[in-house]
Amino acid sequence: MSDIQRLADCRHRISGWLVVVAATLTILHIALQAIRFIDGNDYLYGLTPLFDLDAEGNLPTFFTTVLLLACCGVLAIVSAHARRRGDADATRWTVLAAGFLFMAIDEFAKLHELMDAPMQALMGDEATGWLLYAWVVPYALVVLALGAWFLPFVRRLPRDTRLRFCVAGTIYVGAALGIEFLEGAQAGLHGEDSLGYAVLTTVQEVLEMAGLILFLDALLRHVRAHGISLAPPPASPRPAR
Repeated sequence: MSDIQRLADCRHRISGWLVVVAATLTILHIALQAIRFIDGNDYLYGLTPLFDLDAEGNLPTFFTTVLLLACCGVLAIVSAHARRRGDADATRWTVLAAGFLFMAIDEFAKLHELMDAPMQALMGDEATGWLLYAWVVPYALVVLALGAWFLPFVRRLPRDTRLRFCVAGTIYVGAALGIEFLEGAQAGLHGEDSLGYAVLTTVQEVLEMAGLILFLDALLRHVRAHGISLAPPPASPRPAR
């Protein structure tokens, strides 16, 4: 049995530990945010920024980046397996792996935020309210385009994999893009230091983590169910002459 198959066999344990980590980060974030709003202490010996789900370069960011990279790694293995078999969907598996690699880099480096200023300049007065965080516009268009391109691929997936991918993807994309629109409206009305904004960012980040954990679990289930392996199949012995 290959290493990836052993990993797939442990998927329940892996998902369980990931849920524990995500829940711990969430509880600490909520507790520290409660202290921030009640007591006005937004640092608390460095713990508040360290566990802030909406901050950069901290433990939640690292955890989400690791989740994205884990998904990327498993997708790369599935892609390699598909290429060895001459699967028509090998390219789409590869693009999916590359997409998760980009998402991991984006999560860690916050590349999407670099698009806010140019998009706001381009949109002018329209970049307010729901569109305050204007980076969501090009990202949403890319997601729609990729969604259309991936649709035949999704339809060809085994039913269980297709269902799990769709649920995980809906949760993640709905949080990453959908809630971002709400955050823009809230920030425009009450600012980013408001309680409503803090609630929205918390919900967003929790759903993103949940979507990624579900997607990784779905990938490992797919690997297990279809005997996907890192190693190429053994060569058939040559017939004796």
